[in-house]
Amino acid sequence: PDRIGNPDLRPEMATGIDVAFERYLTSGGVLSANVFRREITDLIRYTVSEQIGPYWAPNQTRWVSSPINIGDASTQGLELEAKFRLNQAFSDALPIDIRSNVSFFGSNVKQVPGPNNRLDQQPDMTANLGADYRIRRIPLTLGGNLNWNPDYDTRRTEQSMFYQGVKRVVDVYGVWRVSAATGLRLSVSNLLPRNYLTRTTFSSGGSTETAQTNDKNWRNIQLRLEMKI
Repeated sequence: PDRIGNPDLRPEMATGIDVAFERYLTSGGVLSANVFRREITDLIRYTVSEQIGPYWAPNQTRWVSSPINIGDASTQGLELEAKFRLNQAFSDALPIDIRSNVSFFGSNVKQVPGPNNRLDQQPDMTANLGADYRIRRIPLTLGGNLNWNPDYDTRRTEQSMFYQGVKRVVDVYGVWRVSAATGLRLSVSNLLPRNYLTRTTFSSGGSTETAQTNDKNWRNIQLRLEMKI
């Protein structure tokens, strides 16, 4: 479809509440939990419809995509985070700094029929796990991070569906300390590149159109000299 604007579009408004709990560990680190709830009014979505000019030509019809206020929505979630050294949990373990968080989400767009009538780009959950280890005998620090998002479907309107495939990203790095103020960093982003699949489906008047995209991702390698001035 072509795209047009909407001069009558109203801004989205949200009211919500957050409740958080944090516990600081005696040897460093923190455990935290956060719960939130949001009520959204005048939610904005792009919708596809067949419209008649005069924007392009009088009395001619064309499929166009435009933003509209489709109604109200609600969303809620739970976010958990933990930062600690591994030998705080296991006495015989190496002193590896652990960074982890996991979040669970739910949402409901009230004017869109279910199932999967969630907010755009909101999976059911996300998770991150990272670690850093400083080797005492040599001036070397190693670390990495794993990010994972599951696949999910979203019903954007009564006629339109969107699918987002699984996302997994692994980043690793190593830092060699030449001195207290100078270091040489080798980092590899997206160590295990994989394609990201997305799919949109539009159904109207007994016909269905599906478009699928398979985006290729790349590994990124950087060697950097870092200096504190």
